[in-house]
Amino acid sequence: MAQIQAEDVHVANLLHVGDVTGYYTRQYDYGEASEYQKGEYALISGQEDPRTPHLGHTIFLNLKSPIHDDQTYFLYAFSGETMTGPVPMALVEEARVR
Repeated sequence: MAQIQAEDVHVANLLHVGDVTGYYTRQYDYGEASEYQKGEYALISGQEDPRTPHLGHTIFLNLKSPIHDDQTYFLYAFSGETMTGPVPMALVEEARVR
């Protein structure tokens, strides 16, 4: 908290990191239980997953629980021949619900 206050960053996200094989770092919790606020400054959990070397990394913020599906990990969103985003659309829909 002292670091984000010193840099005058009012909201910082602590991200768990994962790839198709699983998680490398974990949050102790998600949702309101994971939030820490001191005055005008807040730490909020999130995730950086899926991550791929070809299409980049996806970050979800303020989740109530982590999202990871081995079966759809590499199913990206395409419209015809154009990729509409490096994010598996099923994960985007799931994140919206959460």
